Amino acid sequence: MFDEDSLRKAIKKIISIFKEQSIDKITVQRKYLLEIFDADLLEISKNDGLPALKQIVLDYFEVRGIMTRFSDNVVQFETIVPEIFDYIDRFEEIEDDIRRLDALIQDAKMERKKKKAISKLHVELEEKHKQLRELEIKIVLLRLEKVELRQKLLKLNSKEGELLLMIELAKKLRIKQQELEKKIQESRTKN
Repeated sequence: MFDEDSLRKAIKKIISIFKEQSIDKITVQRKYLLEIFDADLLEISKNDGLPALKQIVLDYFEVRGIMTRFSDNVVQFETIVPEIFDYIDRFEEIEDDIRRLDALIQDAKMERKKKKAISKLHVELEEKHKQLRELEIKIVLLRLEKVELRQKLLKLNSKEGELLLMIELAKKLRIKQQELEKKIQESRTKN
C-alpha cells in the first residue's frame, strides 16, 4: 500500500518538470516510470510486463490538473489548465493545514473524553472517600462498644470472682463446722 506523501512527491516531480521546461506535455517511456515514481504507486501490466500507474494515482493527478494517457510503451502527462500549477502549491498548504486542524480537533476530543473520565473518576473517588469516612466512624463506634463490653465483662468477672470466693469460704466454713460438730460428738461420746 502507499501513503499520501508518495502521491504528493509524484505530483511535485511532474509539476516541477512542467514548470522548469515551460511545457504542457511530457512523454516518458514506461520502463522509466520506476525511476520517477515510488514502486508502491505502480503496478506491472499483465499484457506487456511494463510498469503502469495505479488508478488512484491517475485520479489524483487528474484532480490536480494533469491528464495521463498510456499508449504502447509511453506515458503522456498533459496539463489540462496550465495556470492550475500556481494554485496547486497553495492547495497542498491548505490540505496540510486541514490535516493539522483535524489532528488538533481529534486531540481536543480525546482531551474532553479524558476530562470526562477524570471527572467521573473524581466523583467515584469522592463517593469512596465518603464510604471510607462512614466506615471509620463505624469502626470507632465498634471500638467504643468493645471497651464497654470489656468493662462489663470485667465487672462480671470480678463479681463472679467474689462469688467464687464466697463459695470457697462457705465450703471452708462447712468443713470447719463439720469438724466442730465431729469434735462435739466425740466429746459427748466420751462423757
